[in-house]
Amino acid sequence: MRRAKALAHNKLKVMKALNLISSSLEQEHSLAVVSRQCASSRFHFHRVFKQETGETLSEAIRRLRLERVAKYLCSSQIYNMSRLAAFCGFSSSQNMAKSFRRHFGLSPSDYRLHMQNSKHGNDIPAAIQYLDDLDADNEATAFASIRELAAREVVYARQTGNYGQASCAHAFLALSELLGYTPDFQTTPVLAVYWDYPLVTPPNKCRTDMCAQLPDLVDQRVTQQVPGGRYAVFSCAGDEALLAQAWHAAAAWMDRHGYELGDSPCYELYLPGTQPELGWYAVEIHMPIGEPPG
Repeated sequence: MRRAKALAHNKLKVMKALNLISSSLEQEHSLAVVSRQCASSRFHFHRVFKQETGETLSEAIRRLRLERVAKYLCSSQIYNMSRLAAFCGFSSSQNMAKSFRRHFGLSPSDYRLHMQNSKHGNDIPAAIQYLDDLDADNEATAFASIRELAAREVVYARQTGNYGQASCAHAFLALSELLGYTPDFQTTPVLAVYWDYPLVTPPNKCRTDMCAQLPDLVDQRVTQQVPGGRYAVFSCAGDEALLAQAWHAAAAWMDRHGYELGDSPCYELYLPGTQPELGWYAVEIHMPIGEPPG
């Protein structure tokens, strides 16, 4: 029992560290500073972080910064490389390019060209058509809007691995265990928060947080704030396959309408009518709208 509590406590520290780093990649994050923020000694935190993630803190920071660069290179926008480097926490565009090639095996310009060519395949146009022209008689529905949203304080549990309903189900079970009961989709705002960009993040590093927005947060150690701000919101209902289509469609809609994906996590808000046991999901997909680097 004591060992299980220690492991759970260590996992919370690592989650807090990753949240802090992901939310401010342009800043310096030394081991001394991050371990102090997580109320640990440097040596203990270094060991715990490596055990929990398979990476050292510096390796994780470098990977997350490079994945942010790659995310922007996937956009249809063209950026000043020096400004992009600074925005993603690199001292110069030369250092960024060197690290990028070592990590992804391509220069930033070649990577951008590769990703742009990939986006012009058959899947994305079909997804755009799905969102823009969905037949009203279809049993699934979808539409898009732009909204200014308040931040949400939530209790959460995390699952790391491939994005999809299997990861959500594991995280939801952990959330239910944390709360001591199973949140009701009909009465409680339940969110699935996705911290990573699956086009560039390895599947085994993708973070899914299942969250419940409650009147009283039961345990301050396992809470976080889902950022507010301007979001593109896509409402849809259907089975898991259709939900996956809707995510592709939402990304394509953002790109087609000239919106820049922000650096806050994307998330799903489950709506009344969601019945996971029947494979039916009524959701709002929330994609943050950001400003170009620099």
